[in-house]
Amino acid sequence: MENSTVMNPRTNLYETYWWLAPKYFKQLASRPTYLIAIESGIMLLITVTAFVGNFLICFALLRNPRLRTATNLLILVLAITDLLSACLTQTVATIVLMTGKWIVDVNPLDVRSFPCLLQGVMSPALIGLSMHIMALTAVNRYICVVHQRLYNKIFSKKSTFVMVAAEGMIILSLVSISCPAGFARITLDPRRAMCFTTFKQLKTSQMVSHVFLVFTVAIPLIIISLSYFRVFRAIRSSYFQGQTDNTSSKTSATTAPQPISGATRIKEVKITKTVFAVLLGFLTCWIPAMMCNYLSYNMVDPRFPRQGELVFTYFLCLSSSINPFIYGATNRALRKEFLSSLSCRKIRKRTVVVPEAIN
Repeated sequence: MENSTVMNPRTNLYETYWWLAPKYFKQLASRPTYLIAIESGIMLLITVTAFVGNFLICFALLRNPRLRTATNLLILVLAITDLLSACLTQTVATIVLMTGKWIVDVNPLDVRSFPCLLQGVMSPALIGLSMHIMALTAVNRYICVVHQRLYNKIFSKKSTFVMVAAEGMIILSLVSISCPAGFARITLDPRRAMCFTTFKQLKTSQMVSHVFLVFTVAIPLIIISLSYFRVFRAIRSSYFQGQTDNTSSKTSATTAPQPISGATRIKEVKITKTVFAVLLGFLTCWIPAMMCNYLSYNMVDPRFPRQGELVFTYFLCLSSSINPFIYGATNRALRKEFLSSLSCRKIRKRTVVVPEAIN
C-alpha cells in the first residue's frame, strides 16, 4: 500500500486507527535528548536484564543433568519464552525508542515488514505461553503432592514436552490466524514503540481482546491459585494426620494423601515464598499494564499521554525479566548453579543437587 492511499481522506482510516495519526509519529521523532536517554535507557535495562537472567536459567538447567526434571523442564520453557521475548520484542522496541522511528520504512496502517510482522504475532503468543506454562507448573506441583502415584505417569519428561508443544501450537495458531483470515492487520503503534495485531472492526477488537485476556491471563491465574491452595491444604492435612493417627493413615492411604516427610514439610515455606513471588510478580506487571490499556482506549479528550502508553510497554516487557529472579532466587539448586556458572567452575561430583521444586 502506498503512502498516497494512506493519506486518502475517503478511507477515513485514521478515524478507526486513531493511534496512528501523524502527530504521534512526530512526537516520537521530535523528543528532546534527555527524554530519549530516559525512555531508551529504561527499555535497554529491562531488555538486558531479561536476556541475561533467562539465559542463565537456560544455561544452568542444561549444564547440570541433575536439574533436568519434569518441573524444571517447565521452568526451562518459561525461560526460553522470556528469552525470545527479549530478543524479538524488547530489542526492537529499544531500537525504536533510541532512533525515534521504525527500523525500516513501513506503512504504519498496514505493515508488511518481517520484523514488525514477527513482533506483532510473537509478542502476544509468548505472553500467552508464559502464563500457560506457569499454570502447568502449578498443576505439576499439585499432582506431585496430592496424587503422588499418578505423577510419573502424567508428568514424565516425554509427556511434559508433548503438553508444552501442544500449548505452544494452540496459542500460536489462535494469535496468528486473524491476519491471514482477513479479520486483522499488523499496525505500528508509535506511542508504545511496538507492532500489534489490530482488528478492522472495533467490536471484533474488543471481543478478541477480552477472549485473549480470559484465555491467557484469567484462566491460568485461577488454575495457579486453586492448584497451590490444594497443595498447601494437602501438606497441612497430611502433616497433622501423620502426627495424630499413624495407624489410621495406613488404612486410608488409598483415598488420602500420604503423610509427608519432615524434609518435604520444610519445603512448604519455600513453596509459599515461590507462589507468593510468582503471583506478586504477575500482579505487579499486569495490573499497571491493564490499567494503562483501559485508559488508552477509553480516554477521548484528551487522549492518554504517550508517556503513559510507554508504561504499558515497560510493564509488559518487565514480566519477562522478573521470572528469572523469582525462580532463581527461590530455588537453591538453580542459585548454586548460577554461582558456579559465573565463577566458571564445575560442581563437585560428591555434591548432590536436589531441585527445590517438588518432584
